[in-house]
Parts: sequence; C-alpha cells; structure tokens
Amino acid sequence: MPARRFNRYAIAAVVCGILWPLAAPALLLGYEARIKISESGGTQRGSGLATTAIVLGWAQAAALAVIAVWAVVGAAVFFWRGDG
Repeated sequence: MPARRFNRYAIAAVVCGILWPLAAPALLLGYEARIKISESGGTQRGSGLATTAIVLGWAQAAALAVIAVWAVVGAAVFFWRGDG
C-alpha cells in the first residue's frame, strides 16, 4: 500500500487560516479538502488540518464581523455626539 499523502488543499487551507485576512480562502479550501479526503478512499490524510483551517476561518470571520460592528457603532456615536 502506498504511503498516504497529505491533501494539498488541507495544507493550503491551514496556511490561509493562520494568516489574518484570509478567512474566506481558509474556509473554501478547508471544506474542499474534507470532501476530497473523504472521497479518496483512505489514500489521503489531513482531515485534522482541514478542520483546523475551518475553525480558524470562522474565528477570523467572526472577529472581522465584531470589528466591523464596533467601527460602525463607534463612528455613529462619534458623529451623533457632534464631535465630528
């Protein structure tokens, strides 16, 4: 039996998940990697990497959403008080 290789999508997904502004590619590559790994019939590995990338991607997306809401509310308060 040949050696099981890591899925390249899983590796790319976790790299994108580690880098801050790349939430969308981390999610897309992570989900694609999980599909390809499950369809490989045991010839590929990296399911843990793909899952890690998906978790990191959603965490980045949530953090970006919080920052966006914080910025909008901060700007609204700033202009509402008449400071700007």
